[in-house]
Amino acid sequence: MKKVAVFMLFGQSNAVGHAMPMEEKDIIAKPLKNVFGLNRDPNQSYDSKSLVFTGYTSFGMNLAEIQDNTYSVANCLARKWQDEIDKGEDLPDLYIIHIAIGSQGIYGMWNPD
Repeated sequence: MKKVAVFMLFGQSNAVGHAMPMEEKDIIAKPLKNVFGLNRDPNQSYDSKSLVFTGYTSFGMNLAEIQDNTYSVANCLARKWQDEIDKGEDLPDLYIIHIAIGSQGIYGMWNPD
């Protein structure tokens, strides 16, 4: 049986990388070979019967909101993990589950003022 690693990131602003857009050189546009995530398009539905993991990019992998191409922990870990595998490190494939909302969660939830 093949081993895999799973990283789950749930949280608020820091987990989203709020207000920290990636520089063009750091954006993960081409899906990674050994790091996978849950893209919003096939997974953000109440009717889903199963999860659909795809090659990780820094766009569309946070199920909770649309703040893409930011320096979130998920994006930084994905790049570092793939870079280490590409250098020859014997790491298992990584699966990332990212569900985070910026702006202190849902507006007005704690303090409507």
